[in-house]
Amino acid sequence: MYIREVGEERKQAAVYNNIGAAYKSLGDNGQAMENVKHALCIYEKIGEEPKQADVYNNIGAVFKSLGDNGQAMENYKHALCIYEKIGEERKQAAVYNNIGCVFSPSVTMSLGDNGQAMENYKHALCIYEKIGEERKQADVYNNIGGVFKSLGDNGQAMVNVKHALCIYEKFGEERKQADVYNNIGAVFKSLGDNGQAMVNVKHALCIYEKIGEERKQADVYNNIGAVFKSLGDNGQAMENYKHALCIYEKFGEERKKAGVYNNIGVVFYSLGDNGQAMMNYKHALCIYEKFGEERKKAGVYSNIGIVFIILWKQWSFTGLD
Repeated sequence: MYIREVGEERKQAAVYNNIGAAYKSLGDNGQAMENVKHALCIYEKIGEEPKQADVYNNIGAVFKSLGDNGQAMENYKHALCIYEKIGEERKQAAVYNNIGCVFSPSVTMSLGDNGQAMENYKHALCIYEKIGEERKQADVYNNIGGVFKSLGDNGQAMVNVKHALCIYEKFGEERKQADVYNNIGAVFKSLGDNGQAMVNVKHALCIYEKIGEERKQADVYNNIGAVFKSLGDNGQAMENYKHALCIYEKFGEERKKAGVYNNIGVVFYSLGDNGQAMMNYKHALCIYEKFGEERKKAGVYSNIGIVFIILWKQWSFTGLD
């Protein structure tokens, strides 16, 4: 009877964990957390340590989505400790990759430590290479490319994202290919090659539209807007930023809305409309303050400062107090 009860509880825990993962994919972190904590409670009760590690990893991912890097790290380290204890190398690699994302400046709401990000990604890559896990290597190559881009090494960034793309194409991973095309576009933009940037982000957009990945389309519209801005086409930049903003609003993606508000502010500044620029910068600032995004706030404050300098010069020129 006891064995049957334990078996049933174990199944319940697995379902709670899966429901938590489903809620996280839908962007409902509150329900995700509630369900994975139910799972953890059961696994602790029946002494299922390996399964506890799986849940700790998932809890870390939810905290990362919530922008709580401290709690994310604590849970990832719990998971890593158990996986090391039981010799689960493949799962250790997954946690190292997740820890890398907590540190990586190329990831939203991270700690901004390229060195620690690279160290953890390389741990993950080393294990995946050792056990012949080629598909997972692609994820890490893509992440390493993001670190190199953040460091300003566009050459190495391109090498790594192209490694990722090659593997994703081999495995027919269209959604992941789109992610990489979007990243390649960002690298080309950093190199000043707006033509190739546009070609790659449009590849990404085409795939996301094909598979109905609307949230990801918003990321690409934002990047297309940035390319048009670089080309001096403020009209097309604004149109694409507004497409992105509309989708982010639909999905409740507040943090990403802030990035677009900042970008729209830059377009209005270029058009000489300092009032609209300031309004959009303040929208962005308000959201970043809510989420404690210090690094992002600094960028917006810098943009607001530029507007004030222009206004001060205008007032000085007209002799107004």
